[in-house]
Amino acid sequence: MILSIGSDSITLPNPDLGDGLNLNIKVKYNKTMTGDTYSYIKTPTTRKLVLKISNCALSVFRLLCTFCDDHANEVIDLEDWEGNNRQVRLINFPLSATVTGHNECEDFVSFNFDLEEVI
Repeated sequence: MILSIGSDSITLPNPDLGDGLNLNIKVKYNKTMTGDTYSYIKTPTTRKLVLKISNCALSVFRLLCTFCDDHANEVIDLEDWEGNNRQVRLINFPLSATVTGHNECEDFVSFNFDLEEVI
């Protein structure tokens, strides 16, 4: 997964994925005086992406925090785990992480990364 804006970019490990996709589509029903029923589908202009990332190196997490500090209010390009390109904004910042393991060289963390996709 790659976040980029201009010449600044960061590569993150792929998130832990569930088995569903949640789209926020709303349907509105109207009934006329003659008894006819009409339905209208309202498609959202944004979509919330909640990504849980596990076993990320602490050094990569620190780079992500710096990247988010530098580009907090900007639209960021996201190339996701399937190769799709999305335009996103950061929702939860500052990020907080939980140390989940370590080896002789580095600690590893898990964190939630919430983004808002601009559709």
